[in-house]
Amino acid sequence: MKIYTAALIDKPLRTINAELRKNLASDMKKLLQVKKRSINSQELNSFIFLSGEKPNGSVHPELVEKIEKGNLFKRYESYNKTNEAKFRRLLLNNQELKETSQIVKNFIKEIDGSLPKKLDSELKKVNSDLPKIFCELSNKSFITLWDIEEVNEYRFYLSGFDFPLFCGSTAEIPINIGGVVDQLLIANFFVTFLKPTVQRLDEMNNVLTKLEEEISKQHYTTTDKKIQAKFDLFLRILVAKLSALLELENLIYRIFNLFEIPRMYLTQYNLKSDFGDFNATISRISEEISTGKVKLHEVSELIQKCQLCIRDYLDDGVNGVKTIDSKKEFKEALRTMAELSVDLFVEAEMLKIWSDYFGSDLPFFSFNAQLLQVEKTAAEEIDKNTIIAVRGLFKNYNLGRNTVYAIRGVNLDIKEGEFVAIVGSSGAGKTTLLNCMASLDSPDHGSVYFRGKDLHKMNDSAKSNVRLREMGFIFQSYALLPHFNTRENVALPADLADGLSKEMRQRIEDLLKGVGIDQQAKQFPAQLSGGQMQRVAIARALTNQPAVIFADEPTGDLDSGTGKQVMELLKKFHEETGTTVVIITHEEDIAAYAERQILMEDGIVTRRK
Repeated sequence: MKIYTAALIDKPLRTINAELRKNLASDMKKLLQVKKRSINSQELNSFIFLSGEKPNGSVHPELVEKIEKGNLFKRYESYNKTNEAKFRRLLLNNQELKETSQIVKNFIKEIDGSLPKKLDSELKKVNSDLPKIFCELSNKSFITLWDIEEVNEYRFYLSGFDFPLFCGSTAEIPINIGGVVDQLLIANFFVTFLKPTVQRLDEMNNVLTKLEEEISKQHYTTTDKKIQAKFDLFLRILVAKLSALLELENLIYRIFNLFEIPRMYLTQYNLKSDFGDFNATISRISEEISTGKVKLHEVSELIQKCQLCIRDYLDDGVNGVKTIDSKKEFKEALRTMAELSVDLFVEAEMLKIWSDYFGSDLPFFSFNAQLLQVEKTAAEEIDKNTIIAVRGLFKNYNLGRNTVYAIRGVNLDIKEGEFVAIVGSSGAGKTTLLNCMASLDSPDHGSVYFRGKDLHKMNDSAKSNVRLREMGFIFQSYALLPHFNTRENVALPADLADGLSKEMRQRIEDLLKGVGIDQQAKQFPAQLSGGQMQRVAIARALTNQPAVIFADEPTGDLDSGTGKQVMELLKKFHEETGTTVVIITHEEDIAAYAERQILMEDGIVTRRK
C-alpha cells in the first residue's frame, strides 16, 4: 500500500516549510508504523509532496480519517492558519501602500471629503479578506491518493472538489498513481483557484471600463496650485498602480496553461465518485479557463490603455485640457474620476497581491512524474553509446523571498563523440544545466549519469577525480591562473592527476603548437590577448585527454573574428580526437559549428535540431 499527499505552501517561508516537511514525514511514519526509509517528502515549486509505503498494509477507517482529516491534515491546516496571521500583518505593515494611499487620499479629499474614509474602509477589507481567502484555498489544495496494490484498488481524496472522493479498481483503470500525483494536485488546485481569479478579473474589468469612458471625456486642470500639485501626484500614483500590473497577462496566462496537461491526461481514466463525475468537472474548468483567458486579455489591454491615458492626462499635445478657475467647478468636474479612483486603487491592489502570491512561482511549475517514485534508472538501461544522460533535472536558486527556477525537468542524452550546442538567451538555464552535467553544482531533483554512473551519488572526492581525468573545461572568462605562465597553465591538469611524465611534457608541447600558442609559452595571462588566453584554455582542457569538453560561452569575450578562430580550433580537435564537446552559447553562428543543437527557454528544453 502506498499513500501520497500534496498541498500548496507559501514558498518564501523556507525555514517554516522545511520544518513542515519534517513534521509531516514524522506524522506519516507514525501513522503507518513504518521505518523512515519508507517515507519520502519533496518540495516542488509551491507545493509539498509526501509519500509513504507499507507493504501488505490495509486501509481502515481510522487510518483514513487521521490522514485525510485528522493528524496529517490538521498539521497542514495549522500551518495555513499561522501563515494567514503572518500575511495579514505583512499587509497591515505595507509601508508603500500606506504612502501611496495617503497621496490618493490627499487629492480625493479635496473633491469629496467622504472618499478617504471609503478608501480606508475598502483597504481594511482587503487586508482582512485576502489572507482568509488564501488560507481557505490552501486548505482545499490538500489531496490524498491511496494506491492499495494488495487488492488492486485506489482511493483519491481531492478536497477542492464538491464531491471529493473517487474510488475504483486499478485492474479496470491501469493508472500509475505515483506518476500522476502532480497532475491530480493541479486539477484539484484549479477547482478552487479559478473562480476567485476570474472574479478579480471581472471586478477589474468593470472598473477599467468605467474609467476608460471617463478619461475619454474633457480633461481638466485647476489654477489652484495646491490642489493641482496634489492632482499631479494623484495621477502618478494611478499610473504606477497600473504599471505594476503590466506583467499580469503573462503570469496568469502561464498558470492557466498548467491545466492543459491534467486535462489531456487524466480524462482518459474517467474517474467517478458516488455523486460526481471527474471528467465533467475537468470539462467545466477548461471552459471557464477559456473564458478567463479572454477576460484576462481584455483586462490587460484596458490596463495598458488606461495607464497611457492617465499618464498623458495633462498633456496639451495629446488631450484638450481645460483650465478651471472655480474650485467648486473643478470638484464637480473631477468627482466621477475621484470616485472611480477609489475602486481602481483597491482593485489594482487586490489583483497585484493575488498575482504576486500565485505568479511568483506557479508560472514556472513543471510536472515531474518521477518526483515521488523510487529511482529506477540503472546503468544498463542507458544506451552504451551515451556518455551523459540527464533524467528529470530540477535546480532552483533562492534570492531573498523569491525563487529562480533555473532548470525545470530536463531530460536529454549526449552520445559519445557528439558535438552538441545548448542554445538559449541569457537566463534560459544553459550554464546551470552544464554545471549540473559536470557535477560543478548539485540538482534539487533528478540525476546525471556519466558513462552509466550517477554523478550526484558520488562523494566530493570521486566527483573531483571524474572532473580532473574525464572532463575538460573552457570558460568565457578563461579562468587561467595569473601567476602561472602559458605552459604551466596547460600543464596544471596533468600535474594534479598523475604528474608530468616525459610523455606528458611532450604532449603539452604538442598542444601548445596545436593551438598556435607555443611562442607565448613563457608569457603570463596578463601579457596575452583574449584570443590567445582562450587558446591556452583549449589546450588546458585537452591536457588529460578527457572524454568530454564543456565550453561555457567560449567566444563571449572575443570579437567575431577571433571567436571564429577559436571555434574552428575546437572543431578541428573534435574531428581529430573524437572527443565529446558540449558548448553553451546564445549565438546562432557559434551553435552552427555543432552537429546537434538543444534549445532552452525558461529552464526547459523547448526543442532539438
